[in-house]
Amino acid sequence: MTTHKIILGKNDLFTSHPELREEWSSANEIDPETIGAWSSKQALWRCTEGEDHEYQSAVHSKAKGGKCVH
Repeated sequence: MTTHKIILGKNDLFTSHPELREEWSSANEIDPETIGAWSSKQALWRCTEGEDHEYQSAVHSKAKGGKCVH
């Protein structure tokens, strides 16, 4: 098992993928500064396709370009 160490400002989620900041839900209990783009943790994301809703997806899926399927 590989363990990744988060280095704030280097490989945390919003440093490596700043475009995800606008989709990150404030309802998340996960701190984006404590996870990396490789994380399999589930998070809530705001839909950017004009829909007024949130959906759940693994962080690594979003980092690879995953979108809302609603």
